[in-house]
Amino acid sequence: MMASCHTDRILVQRSAVQFSAASDLLFFPSFFPSFFLLFFFFKPYLQYYLDCFFLLFLLFFSLPLLSNII
Repeated sequence: MMASCHTDRILVQRSAVQFSAASDLLFFPSFFPSFFLLFFFFKPYLQYYLDCFFLLFLLFFSLPLLSNII
């Protein structure tokens, strides 16, 4: 439980740093590519998307195995 709280706090701090970096990039000239801003803004959530995809992938392939066992 303590490790989870510590990890969550690190993730929140890291996302806050990345969000402030992304907001600093908003002051770049208009020719600066906007997809970099999107990347910096959504990067903290990328790991969650990958984890969810991986869990769904495991669930999809483990359900037939579980149904055979049960």
